[in-house]
Amino acid sequence: MGATSFTADGIIRAFAHEHHADLSGVYARENLCITDDAESLRHDTQLVRRAPGTPRHVHLYEFLYDIDRDELEPAIDDPPVGESRPGRVPAAG
Repeated sequence: MGATSFTADGIIRAFAHEHHADLSGVYARENLCITDDAESLRHDTQLVRRAPGTPRHVHLYEFLYDIDRDELEPAIDDPPVGESRPGRVPAAG
């Protein structure tokens, strides 16, 4: 199952146990753990795309690493704003 088996509550409890600090108010709960790889990549792509330091002409690609095959799998192909590519996997808006 890997990292997708972690829950936000479990990470908050483990952090509190190990570091004696409450992490619950520091990050949005959906940013504490990955519950869906594809959705996480779409979320991350939008964070990068919307960041003021990301030039609008930059083409963004994201990949998933398949540990069983030792390969990168294309997951997100997000062209520059205003440009589209047929067959691309769009980033959620």
